[in-house]
Amino acid sequence: MACLRPLLALVLLSLLMVPARAESPRPITVLVKWPIEQGVSPPAAAERVRTSIPYYEGRPGLIRKYISINSQAGYGYGIYLWESRELAEKFYEEMKPIIAESTGAEPEIEYLDTLVVVDNVTGETEVFDSQGAGDAGR
Repeated sequence: MACLRPLLALVLLSLLMVPARAESPRPITVLVKWPIEQGVSPPAAAERVRTSIPYYEGRPGLIRKYISINSQAGYGYGIYLWESRELAEKFYEEMKPIIAESTGAEPEIEYLDTLVVVDNVTGETEVFDSQGAGDAGR
């Protein structure tokens, strides 16, 4: 997981966007790791995961999803931002067997509390307090 720390920091600090919402619960970041063929090229991996896109488009509670690979280590990663842990867990109950069947191994799933989201495209930053409510515009 140490190799994910720089990627997670990059995603949270520069790529993820949370719309400003009053009294919103703290979003959940989820990291999903699964095995891929070692040395697979990004274009080949992208073609393989393309079929999964319909599972995520319009998914209730899913704010954003990234699919990334580390071809040298032989792993694929899903980085998700969900409105709530409840919605994320419900989704992974459904998806875990599908991921396992398509990759030949159980995916590793890690739930993380999201503390800050910086969006450099929109110029918005959202900081989540201890009660989970976001403070947009910082």
